[in-house]
Amino acid sequence: MLSKIKKTLKRLVSHKGVFELLYLILRAYSSILHLTAIPTPNMMAFLTN
Repeated sequence: MLSKIKKTLKRLVSHKGVFELLYLILRAYSSILHLTAIPTPNMMAFLTN
């Protein structure tokens, strides 16, 4: 599992660049937040305004 992730990371960094990697991490993070439905400070500020 870890080696597969490392390979994917290397491939992303060498071919697509770091920005796409960051984008994927952000996508995963936001989807996790949606699944767990934990309100972040930003979400709270967005909801209260």
